[in-house]
Amino acid sequence: MISVRLDVIFETKTLEELTALLGVEPTAGHSRGDRRRPKSAPWDDTAWCYSPTLDDSATLEEYLQALSPILDEIGKSSDEIAELGGEISIDAMYFLKDLSGVLPVDLNSMAFLNARKIPLYIRVVRCPMELDDDAPDPDA
Repeated sequence: MISVRLDVIFETKTLEELTALLGVEPTAGHSRGDRRRPKSAPWDDTAWCYSPTLDDSATLEEYLQALSPILDEIGKSSDEIAELGGEISIDAMYFLKDLSGVLPVDLNSMAFLNARKIPLYIRVVRCPMELDDDAPDPDA
């Protein structure tokens, strides 16, 4: 299973300012100074995040295809975001039962990101048990 998220990070803007700048509503985010929980340290940056909702069997390529219209709507390159004082990246997290094998990354995905000058960060998380959508939410 894979989870993919587009992140735009600024230290000086609020989430509302960032959303207005990008012209797209995030699926998640926070403003500098917000807290995760009442006793948590405040965030030292603002994060605008967008995660496409796809089937559990979706590939990295399919996630990037789902992000393409969002990136087109935002219409700003990595360089333009940097000139405004921010950074943009895509974070892909693979959840695997074991750490053997190969992570498929299509070369078209790399060309897609290279054309937009967007870094891709890939994390691999070992998840020895089945991921069960019907399991109770521990945070609920």
